[in-house]
Amino acid sequence: MKLLSPVLISIMFCLSACEAPLYVSVPLNYQPTAFLPKDTATIVTINQFDADKLHIGSKQKLSAIKSGAFLAIKAAAKRFESLPHVRTINLADSTNFKVDTGSIKAIAQKYKADYVLALKNYDFGVLAGDNINFKTSYNIYASVDFQLFENNGIYYKKMNGRYNTRKTEEQYMAITMSGLYNQDAGQRGAPVNSSAALAAGDALKEYFPYTIVRTRPVYMDDTLIPALNEIRLKNYAKADSLLQPLLRDNDPAKASRATYVLAIVYEAQGDFDAAIDMVQQALEKDDSNQGAIEMMCDLREE
Repeated sequence: MKLLSPVLISIMFCLSACEAPLYVSVPLNYQPTAFLPKDTATIVTINQFDADKLHIGSKQKLSAIKSGAFLAIKAAAKRFESLPHVRTINLADSTNFKVDTGSIKAIAQKYKADYVLALKNYDFGVLAGDNINFKTSYNIYASVDFQLFENNGIYYKKMNGRYNTRKTEEQYMAITMSGLYNQDAGQRGAPVNSSAALAAGDALKEYFPYTIVRTRPVYMDDTLIPALNEIRLKNYAKADSLLQPLLRDNDPAKASRATYVLAIVYEAQGDFDAAIDMVQQALEKDDSNQGAIEMMCDLREE
């Protein structure tokens, strides 16, 4: 269950012309929902994912998948070890990345472990993104499926994680030119390795506090400034009342911006359904509202 702490809204003003963008930052804070015993816990991490069974013809792709899977295990172990009184033992071998077929109970006994974390599946690839207002996008993703076993080898919990990065058609084409599975792609795209580590972190997120910060662009419109000031002061009800008349502006672009800002107000209060409704209305008024387009993609993932 997501727990929203009181949301802090900050507005960063840019020193530029009247139509220059402002940025509203909306931090959403989440608390841990799962816990390990307070006493020292030992977790053994192993690989039970057989990449060779995927029958991947490309050696580069197969190597990248194995590398990403290994790094997902390594990242999960490191993440767990950051918890107080937790130590990890990683049995996954990066050299040949063999599948561990041993008994979970036997492994736990051998290493005097309380838990065994097994990687069951790893995937990396591209899916067609949401086609909003006929604009093509691509989601480059990594996904991991872990199982956290108790030392008896019987009881376990599934821990699935995913990392997505949305790219425009132009950005995606630039990435594919250097090779989507090129592990040395660096910052030109979404490298297999970094995506794997982030997906592993997502799988373990219930054990850690975390914050998602949404940065929303708005515009320096004189009619919006009073409402933006109220947002800065966290007077959301007042901001709502100031924005309502602006939703009916005869200028569709201005009406769209006001509706979009109202969506930000609702998002800041954790009312995602109302925020989605406002974003949809903003796009109906002006389908070129880029802030609303990006916000819709984010809200669909909540």
